[in-house]
Amino acid sequence: MLASTLEQRLARILPCDARVKSAIEEVSRASDVRFAALSASWQEMENRSQEQEQIAAKFAGQNETLLAPWKSERSDAQQAQAALEEHEADLRESARTLAALATAARALDGIAADSEAVTKQSTEREDALAQWSASWNEVVRASKLRDAAIENELKTLANERDRWTAFYAARTARAQMECSLTGANRAAAPKTTSPRATDKGANNTGDKKKQ
Repeated sequence: MLASTLEQRLARILPCDARVKSAIEEVSRASDVRFAALSASWQEMENRSQEQEQIAAKFAGQNETLLAPWKSERSDAQQAQAALEEHEADLRESARTLAALATAARALDGIAADSEAVTKQSTEREDALAQWSASWNEVVRASKLRDAAIENELKTLANERDRWTAFYAARTARAQMECSLTGANRAAAPKTTSPRATDKGANNTGDKKKQ
């Protein structure tokens, strides 16, 4: 608001009036305060974004650390499950000819079922952890993009602040030049004598001659 009405205010003030400089300085100070507040706001957002990025990266790293042994555990469980299924098939085939092996076959069926449940749980746990890792990595990626956008805003704000600072400096220099030119014109202007003073001087001269 101050910047938009500056020229109107200056147009009503004589060039060498001290109020010209004070009006420009007032707007310049308000501009500095505005840019400082905006910069602080964007900087705070950048700090929060970077903090979130660090937290997300930490959890993503922890998930990756857990995921490696869980993958190995899942692989071991799958191999054990495959071996049990093979033994179970062999024992079941043998039980058909030897009745005594029927009890062992049933027991092996139970072990195979438990192993299958463990393998399923391991797979589900690994899949869930992988999804968590993907989610945290997405947060990290989004935070990096947001950081870049905020950084661009800060650069744009800094450039705008520099332009306005240069403008107010140039406006002050212009005001000083206008004052200088106006003062020089006043000094060069010839002094004029009022008609009344001229008539008075002529009358005085005539009176002196009469005397």
